[in-house]
Amino acid sequence: MKFNKVTLMYFSPNGTTKRTLENIANGLDVDQVVHMDLTDFDMRWERRDFASDELVLIGMPVYGGRIPPTAKEIFNRTIANKTPCVPVVVYGNRAYEDALLELKNKCEKSGFIIISAAIFIGEHAINNGVGKGRPDEKDEDIQIGFGEKIAQKISEIPSINGVMIEVPGNDPYKYPMDIPISPDTDEQRCIRCGKCQIDCPMKAIDPSDYTRTDNFRCIICFKCIRECQQNARSITTPKFVTQSKLLDVMNKERKEPEIFI
Repeated sequence: MKFNKVTLMYFSPNGTTKRTLENIANGLDVDQVVHMDLTDFDMRWERRDFASDELVLIGMPVYGGRIPPTAKEIFNRTIANKTPCVPVVVYGNRAYEDALLELKNKCEKSGFIIISAAIFIGEHAINNGVGKGRPDEKDEDIQIGFGEKIAQKISEIPSINGVMIEVPGNDPYKYPMDIPISPDTDEQRCIRCGKCQIDCPMKAIDPSDYTRTDNFRCIICFKCIRECQQNARSITTPKFVTQSKLLDVMNKERKEPEIFI
């Protein structure tokens, strides 16, 4: 088997999952790389169909040991016909828990055949001191090498039928993180540019008042906080601030990628 094209399908508010898939694709050495960025709210509602002669890498960040709730709407509109697939999760150096198993199961229910899988590390969205600078050069080498291993595996097998990949995790999955809070806005700093509202993957920010955010729609991805050039957005809830500091204290040890071929 050989593929000249790979599709990268991902939800990546802060860019680390996207960059991870790009590095893997570099190792695949294919002629064409197609991006399907489902961080975009409108893109997620479009139907996606994949044939058996395509290769798809699917990437998700890990939030509280699970994949984001956006996965439900993504996979509800994704149909595959025995399409070879590589699920990849990226976590912030704390723990991935059930995320990869959850993503693998959703891929299989949508009609994909899993040929490999992986767990990588990126900067933690909430506290970027945890996993700071990752994926770093060492990670990138492993990611490119993973792509090379996928390409080698594909070239050596006559068919993907019967390929079985076991990944860590528990089913039933852990209870999802459900914290009805969202970033606050410093109205003195905010210049009402609207970038946060336009870029929010959940459309949780009020288009008529950028200082208002829907606590129940917000998934605390930190995209608006990281991209605000005025530093006008932050989460100030005391319990959340304390948990963020604990993340730094409890997760200093470097975690390493895990790949499943």
